[in-house]
Amino acid sequence: MTNCTEDKTITVVGLGYIGLPTATLFASVGYKVRGFDINEKIIDDLKQKSPHIHFHEPDMRGLLYDVLEKGNLVPVTEVGHSDVFIICVPTPAIETDGKKKAELSYVKAASRTVAKALQPGNLVIIESTVPPGTTEEAGRIISSETGLAPHEDFDLAHCPERVIPGKILHELRTNDRVVGAANQKASERTRALYSRIVTHGQIHETNILTAELCKLVENTYRDINIAFANELSMICGDLGIDVRRLIDLANRHPRVNILNPGPGVGGHCIAMDPWFIVEKFPEKTDLIRTARKVNDKKPEWVAAQVKRTYKTVLEKNTSP
Repeated sequence: MTNCTEDKTITVVGLGYIGLPTATLFASVGYKVRGFDINEKIIDDLKQKSPHIHFHEPDMRGLLYDVLEKGNLVPVTEVGHSDVFIICVPTPAIETDGKKKAELSYVKAASRTVAKALQPGNLVIIESTVPPGTTEEAGRIISSETGLAPHEDFDLAHCPERVIPGKILHELRTNDRVVGAANQKASERTRALYSRIVTHGQIHETNILTAELCKLVENTYRDINIAFANELSMICGDLGIDVRRLIDLANRHPRVNILNPGPGVGGHCIAMDPWFIVEKFPEKTDLIRTARKVNDKKPEWVAAQVKRTYKTVLEKNTSP
């Protein structure tokens, strides 16, 4: 059985804006890393050291091509044996029968891909943002393909990413990480792995369900607070008062910290992750669901204000 001091080879499954920087950082600290993706163009471009990366990330190109040149990161089209497998595939939200839920087909496919090369003693880590229970489901898929039992024959953990595009390399090094595992051995092993690249943050250990929910809660918290600010801006629009002045005055209270409103929410995760909680707990998530509706309708409200202002200006300029 492999232990945490012996892990030397890593396969990262999924080379998107999370997987490729993660693979690059692990390769830069001495691990032998294989990067797998089903998109053959990505693999070909990396093999040829193309000057163009398939997403924009400042300061990444130099480090990436350095580890490619040294052979510490090897792009592959087939998964081979590794001590550790890290799954970094997309989990978009899809709408089915009027309800939004996580699309887990990529995680399931990645799990089957890992199963082809998994050996007893390996460690499988899910980094993808997933609803609670998904990591164990991935373990069951691997088990059904291999006959190996999760937590007994191979280790299983969840370590969600928590970075922002444009600062990914910096935040992979400096942000705290949450490691969820079912037993102390897997937890310590995963912690030892990530401690090699998390140079300025702390690593916190917990169980798998808590780690899965933690990532969703982080973005849901932000979504709810943004929704309150956005709702205030619509109320102030009806009253004809300055919402930013209102928020500035309210924030003078020592226990109030209202965000500034915007046209909705930005980025990829905040608009999606709350639905993963709603999906699992539809009867207990009225607040989360309402916040999503507020933020989803805010762009329409902004567009209506722009049209109304334009019409007013146009009428003023064309009047005799």
